Amino acid sequence: MSAIPARYFDGESARQIDVFVQIGPQNVVVRDDADTVLAVWPPEEVRLLEKFTAGRPLRLSRGRGDARIIIDDTRYLGNLQRLCPNLSKLRPGLREVWRPILLWTSVAAASAAFLFLVAIPFAAREVAQAMPPEIEAQLGERAADQVVQIFSGGREAVYCSTPEGDAALQTLTDRFVSQIELPYPLVVRVVDSPVVNAFTLPGGQVLLFDGLLDFADSSEEVAGVLAHEIGHAVRRHPMEVFAKNVGAATLIGVLLGDITGGSAIGALVQFTITAAYTRDAEREADSDAVDLLNGAGIDGSGLTDFFDRLLGVENSRLRDLLAVINTHPATDERSEFVRTTATATGPAMSDAEWQALRNICGEDDAEEE
Repeated sequence: MSAIPARYFDGESARQIDVFVQIGPQNVVVRDDADTVLAVWPPEEVRLLEKFTAGRPLRLSRGRGDARIIIDDTRYLGNLQRLCPNLSKLRPGLREVWRPILLWTSVAAASAAFLFLVAIPFAAREVAQAMPPEIEAQLGERAADQVVQIFSGGREAVYCSTPEGDAALQTLTDRFVSQIELPYPLVVRVVDSPVVNAFTLPGGQVLLFDGLLDFADSSEEVAGVLAHEIGHAVRRHPMEVFAKNVGAATLIGVLLGDITGGSAIGALVQFTITAAYTRDAEREADSDAVDLLNGAGIDGSGLTDFFDRLLGVENSRLRDLLAVINTHPATDERSEFVRTTATATGPAMSDAEWQALRNICGEDDAEEE
């Protein structure tokens, strides 16, 4: 069996591992540079995550699992097709996700309650993973402006931009993006609003608020928050929250590609602003953030400092602006986890880059705590 260069994501963290994949009639074996076996997949369980498109890498999964193998050289597609009999069936998607739900809905009148209260929350992660990436990206892009308008007092959405600030933010973002794999581009923007918050919308849309840049004491704090938000994007948590809370009719319409109506966008905006992530989702994003910070060589104490200062804010006016507390509740447990697992000690950016980023919306002084 020939060894194929590839990238591997274990589904437990956002960390990318350079590997070699050996495809045989009995097993698909994933090994790292030290020849350590990281995974063994039965060939019949290997699926394409999306239809093959020239110029795009081969993205493979094992059934419904979250692990990924990314093969950039598409010349190996023929070998995969010969040895993996179910490759072209794609990843189990909407039919498998909704089949048990639809069966239950036909049982009795109580099936409606089951659908809304049990089945959809249970299936939310599966639905999020099955959502076509192009639809998810459109949904997040269209919702972003509405979210920004709400936090900007109803005025037209304003995203901050200066050549120096944009360059500093992009350089930081690239240090994280090089470690992850997403089916759509990651878009990070700064919102002109005094609210201390950060959001991740479906489709890789990340919004950092100017108030957060003012509140932060260091670029490492902002890097920690950004890494955490990217963790949500990698796990597709925003899509999961949407799937868990939206009405069945709206969700089915989105799954079928209908996002032209206002109900889907309006619901996404509402849940983005009001719905807090579960503790498990926050733990996953924190774990991914630590992996990304360690991989980029950035001091993880910035994220713990940010958590600690959120917990210690007593100024009532500033607390009113700390919307991040509502959707991303800081806890001593989260702070302690990052403190004990982050190992890197390097800077997130230079002093000049940090000042450029802080001034991306203008040179107003940061809020006094």
